[in-house]
Amino acid sequence: MQRLSSVLASALLVGIVTGLSVRPAQASEFDKLTYLTFSGPVEIPGSGLPAGTYIFKLADPTVGRGVVQFLSTDRKTVYATFFALPDSRLSPSDETIVTCHEVPAGAPQAIKIKTWFYPGESTGFEFVYPKEQAMRIASATPSVDRNVSTVNAQ
Repeated sequence: MQRLSSVLASALLVGIVTGLSVRPAQASEFDKLTYLTFSGPVEIPGSGLPAGTYIFKLADPTVGRGVVQFLSTDRKTVYATFFALPDSRLSPSDETIVTCHEVPAGAPQAIKIKTWFYPGESTGFEFVYPKEQAMRIASATPSVDRNVSTVNAQ
């Protein structure tokens, strides 16, 4: 009888561990997985990319909420991993909100991402650019920085 109890307890433990390890990976609010499509070139901290669809997500939400990854839609290519600072809005939106630095009229420059807010949240992420890239953006940006572009996620 005692042996049967041990075997059943072992089988239950193996079943629980196996059940946890076989669960399929899925997108969730945990990592803020967001698909974004840009109609023109886009500039993010440390990188510039052509028009296309990309993924924004938190690199490892368990470690900290301030590290963002920019990936290909198949997740095989990580284009950039960078730090972001907390930013806030007065009220959350039902959609993903991405704001961009203003580009002077007629300038054929890439879209420069400024902030990213996940749907339903009033706290988002302000992208931190490397010093040289930040200086270049600041010199091309008028003194009043406004939200000039909102990109809706898929």
